[in-house]
Amino acid sequence: MKNKLASMKRRSALLFSVILSGILVLGLIINVIWPDRDHSNVENRPLQTFPALQLQSLEDGSWTRNMTNWFSDQFVGRNLYFHLNYLLKKGTGIRKIDDVYLGKGALIQEAGAPNEALMSQKAQTIQAFHARFPLNTSVMIVPTAAQIDQDKLPPFAPGAFEQQTIDSFYSQLPEDIHALDVGKTLEKNQNKYQYYKTDHHWTSLGAYHAAKQFLKSQGMEIAYSDYERMPVSNSFRGILESKTGSVFLKDTIDIYVAKNNPDYLVTYNNDGNPVPTIYDDEALHRKDQYEVFFGGNDSLVQINLNTDSTRHLLIFKDSYANSMIQFLLPYYRSITIVDPRYYYDDITRLIESDMITDVLFLYNYNSFQTDTSLLDVLNSAIQTANQ
Repeated sequence: MKNKLASMKRRSALLFSVILSGILVLGLIINVIWPDRDHSNVENRPLQTFPALQLQSLEDGSWTRNMTNWFSDQFVGRNLYFHLNYLLKKGTGIRKIDDVYLGKGALIQEAGAPNEALMSQKAQTIQAFHARFPLNTSVMIVPTAAQIDQDKLPPFAPGAFEQQTIDSFYSQLPEDIHALDVGKTLEKNQNKYQYYKTDHHWTSLGAYHAAKQFLKSQGMEIAYSDYERMPVSNSFRGILESKTGSVFLKDTIDIYVAKNNPDYLVTYNNDGNPVPTIYDDEALHRKDQYEVFFGGNDSLVQINLNTDSTRHLLIFKDSYANSMIQFLLPYYRSITIVDPRYYYDDITRLIESDMITDVLFLYNYNSFQTDTSLLDVLNSAIQTANQ
């Protein structure tokens, strides 16, 4: 009886091995036949295509590495496996994938550890820039969902420290720079849809609350009823979904158009081909639908508006600013937008040519306390102005 049972186990194991081998061989054959994809919309990243066979790549081992990556990226059913892996992890109690918490009805990116030295350096550089260019200057560092939506974090997730870091940074700025504590405003509206569930950005509603605070600091009052809300997508799945393989969650994207919105023209990177809108409808058919605002990030965007205002605003920013600018359009004669991550030209000349009167630094916490490109742009402007 024992011999018979052992024989059945051996046959079962052999059958399983044959089936598994057959599946792998079949998958390899299908992979070879099936056309390669160069991009994954699910993971929002480029995929390894079949590597060209070259003598140098064989000698240095890169062909073997690329071949392994090709098989992994192009494996038939990869997207299904990616989503099943997420469900398995979530079902077994795992509450974090890479740097993303699997929260209550939302994916929340972990806040980065504070870089106090870099924050202090930025405070000093912004102060020096303001001293050299004594314009009406404001700074807004926006806490992420990890700070504002802590009630959605999984149990035992460490508490956020973003607000303390932002407060410490603001305390280093002089009194003639407007330090806008938007965190408290967002906390007051915590039960509202201020951050996407599948993306690291704030929603247009979160951006509205921040815009209202900023404009009030400039002596201008706005109300929610001043704008018409227009839902443009109910199928947005952002970068945090791409990182985790999350299923079932999706977001709505709204745009807000002021009822007194002026006519305006938008020029990108001095290309001389202005367009009459800040929105990119084509982005709604791409993976990153948040790019409906300006089509994504550019080094330089200039908006000329048909208003009676005499104020010209310069914004140094990351992508959080993209959805807030729609609320500012009626209140400036021009808005010049610089993303220091991609900008390498002379800010001094830009300030003069665009007749800048106001400056706003607008960043989210995570990017502000990690990215150093703003320092390069500001220091270059200071040096140029001092020559």
